[in-house]
Formats: sequence, C-alpha cells, structure tokens
Amino acid sequence: MLRVEGIESEMEFAFGELHQLFLPVLDVLGLLPGPQAAAMRSILGLTDEVVRDRLTVGLAVLTMLSEIASEGPLLCLVDDAQWLDQPSVTRRPRSSS
Repeated sequence: MLRVEGIESEMEFAFGELHQLFLPVLDVLGLLPGPQAAAMRSILGLTDEVVRDRLTVGLAVLTMLSEIASEGPLLCLVDDAQWLDQPSVTRRPRSSS
C-alpha cells in the first residue's frame, strides 16, 4: 500500500506529494529507464538536476507504480487530493472560460 496526504500548508512545495508517496519504495528507481530515473531523482531532490519535462515525470510515476504492482496487489490511497501540489498532480488545471 502506498499513501499520500495532501496538506494545505505544503501546497507550495513542488513534488512534495510524490516524494511522500514514493519515499518508502525508492529502491524501485533502479528499475526505471534512464530518463525516467533521472526525472524521479530530480523531483525527489536526490540530484541537482532541474525537472525539465513533466511528461517524463508522469511516465516515471506510471512505471514505478507498474513495477511495484508487478510484485503483488497495490493499493494507492490519496487523502485530501484538493491540497496536492500542482507539480505532483502532473496535470494542467482546466481553464475557467
């Protein structure tokens, strides 16, 4: 089981929720393709590299979840999703037009 909790006071910390979600399973990083592993290491603060491509981050998240789920059933819980930081959500907000 992986769990993340959105916290209103932490909404400004980019990728904070992804860090919270994947901290217990960092060993999976070694199974990701090079660019995806580099993107995850960057957002988790393990390198000084700048996150350049949100698509690669999104693919890395999916690959990590797939790798974890390949070992058995996976439950991923998200509490208080309205407080997740935008970079962790990896989607663009809808326009209000």
